[in-house]
Amino acid sequence: MMQEQIAKKDDEIKKLKKQLTKNREVINNDIETMLTQKMSDLEAKTRKMIKEEIQQTKDFMKESSRKTYADITKAHKENLKSVVAEQKEEERRGKRDIESRRKNIIIHGLCEQAEDTK
Repeated sequence: MMQEQIAKKDDEIKKLKKQLTKNREVINNDIETMLTQKMSDLEAKTRKMIKEEIQQTKDFMKESSRKTYADITKAHKENLKSVVAEQKEEERRGKRDIESRRKNIIIHGLCEQAEDTK
């Protein structure tokens, strides 16, 4: 009788280990997909910003033909720096978010317990 219970518990442990391995694979795949999507989005945003910046520079150069190229680029340099810094911060936040969820485990079939709000 005791051996049967031990065998059942061992089977349950094996099942849980298999489920944990599957969950890790799913999480890793999800993380990889999210990172790939974020990188694609970042690349698209960067390209769009560069195109806009080039167009703004062209327009500005037409308007102020008396200024030198160095004067024109100096005006846009700070704006471009802030946009790049913003993108880097967004990327860091995304990485922190993914890292914070990395150790989360989802066990399907279990009900969540409601927290007491006192």
